[in-house]
Amino acid sequence: MVSHGWLADHAVAGVALLPGTAFVELALRAGDAVGCGRVEELTLEAPLVLPQDGAVSVQVHVDGPGESGRRTVSVYSQTDGDTWTRHALGTLADDAGDTARADADAGDDVPWPPADAEAVDVEGLYDRFARNGFGYGPTFQGLRAVWRRGEEVFAEVRLPEEQWAEARHLGVHPALLDAALHAMAFGGFVRLPGDVAPGGDTGRVRLPFSWNGVSLHATGASALRVRLAPAGPDAVSVTASDGSGRSVLSVDSLVTRAISREQLSREHGTFHESLFRLDWAPAPAVNGAGRPGRWAVLGDDDTTSLPTALKSAGAGAERFADLSALAESVTAGGSMPDLVFVPFEGQPGTVTDPDTVLSVDARRALSADGVRTVTHRALALAQQWQSDERFTGSRLVFVTRGAVAARAGERVLDPACATVWGLVRAAQSENPDRFVLLDLDDDEASLTALPRILSGDEPQLVVRAGRAFAARLARVQTTPNTAPATETPDTPVWDPQGTVLITGATGVLGSLVARHLVAEHGVRHLLLTSRRGGAAAGAAELADELTASGASVRLAACDVANRSALADLLASVPAEHPLT
Repeated sequence: MVSHGWLADHAVAGVALLPGTAFVELALRAGDAVGCGRVEELTLEAPLVLPQDGAVSVQVHVDGPGESGRRTVSVYSQTDGDTWTRHALGTLADDAGDTARADADAGDDVPWPPADAEAVDVEGLYDRFARNGFGYGPTFQGLRAVWRRGEEVFAEVRLPEEQWAEARHLGVHPALLDAALHAMAFGGFVRLPGDVAPGGDTGRVRLPFSWNGVSLHATGASALRVRLAPAGPDAVSVTASDGSGRSVLSVDSLVTRAISREQLSREHGTFHESLFRLDWAPAPAVNGAGRPGRWAVLGDDDTTSLPTALKSAGAGAERFADLSALAESVTAGGSMPDLVFVPFEGQPGTVTDPDTVLSVDARRALSADGVRTVTHRALALAQQWQSDERFTGSRLVFVTRGAVAARAGERVLDPACATVWGLVRAAQSENPDRFVLLDLDDDEASLTALPRILSGDEPQLVVRAGRAFAARLARVQTTPNTAPATETPDTPVWDPQGTVLITGATGVLGSLVARHLVAEHGVRHLLLTSRRGGAAAGAAELADELTASGASVRLAACDVANRSALADLLASVPAEHPLT
């Protein structure tokens, strides 16, 4: 911040951020250089945190023109040689029509302030902002006067004199445009920075998120007359002129988005690696001689090798036909085993009973119905185990083969057993210390090692060639939304001109996805389908809401299971807005 010290005057939740208006300035100047003076859309994807020490490199990348002449613009930053991070993505277009409109609107006879507008007291505004996490220094405290007329807000903003020289070299000084947005605090038509809805979260603040239809008509202004008007939920339109009434800037729609202070804190400095994957690490050694206690195995047939293997390893295990037989034994005075094994291998055939066990080979051949049957039986076992007080203090061990790909080159061989793992993991989260997952290979050494391995308290174990591996979380070395500015990111992004097709869009989940794509990802063209289309309950209201947020929405009735109907629907997507 040595070269632009005034940026330190823009802090949110105690973190110095590049203001959203600076991204607009960068996009406008880049567009001007390639003959596209209108920022058709600019979505701010991530805050750009300004470090107290060191430098930040900023790169603006403009793609070649498309068929319509529009160009994609993106803004990246890099700190101390780190990975390039994308912060903004948008579209540039020709501004000929906006320039003509601005010329027609200009004139000295525009009354200011409007005669029927009421003055509003702005005293204490910046103290209010500071209390709600916005630390505006002198450069950004440019709001001088405010008037209201219905839902419209009019304001005068001015830069401090020491910034006038720099303003002459800019399209619109970011601090000046930012100050214009401060007048939104008096609008009532959008929740603003520092404002909290009834029952809302005071830890969240609102920042500019998506700019639409931005045109610069004059450069170098040090003062502005501003008009703000509602443009949809959490959105506002902005027009600004100089002291003579000449148009300087127009914004069709600016959408704001809430962000928590925790999110800003996570953006401070380098990225904290917070994405994890499941890994299998060598299980810690168990102290002692490996005395497992009393064991039992469910199943009354000879197709599972588990009891024989345990006996050979010096860990004998009683056999019970099922959990009911075990419960009767305990009631009759027998001791409750410490571990009860349920081998999901060893008996060919179809599952017909909760305690029946399937062989690996049989289970591999199962249809989807068979997989569901296996899972239902595992669920029945877990529920019976959990509900019977006689089993309290013991652990039920689900033994599988081929359910987990734990080592390099392995693959899941048994989808049915894999679903058992998923189910029992959920049960483990609700009932710690009651269930164990154990996946074995065909190596005899793995069975021999069980008395030693199961003396510990690991809830999930994979045994390969006699070695035990326990489930652990491993950090994934990556950062969100990052890529070299000169390369295409590995993760696909939404084409601002593309159409997003959502099936089942008028249902609860579909409508949530549509709102999320518009609000969080700046999607602007939606094709919403369901069996009833626009006739579905709430469909019209959903379309109106998304349209008010700046999206172009089309509702269509289509059974996507009908190949011909789906083909017709896809063929109707306009070429200028292809599927993305």
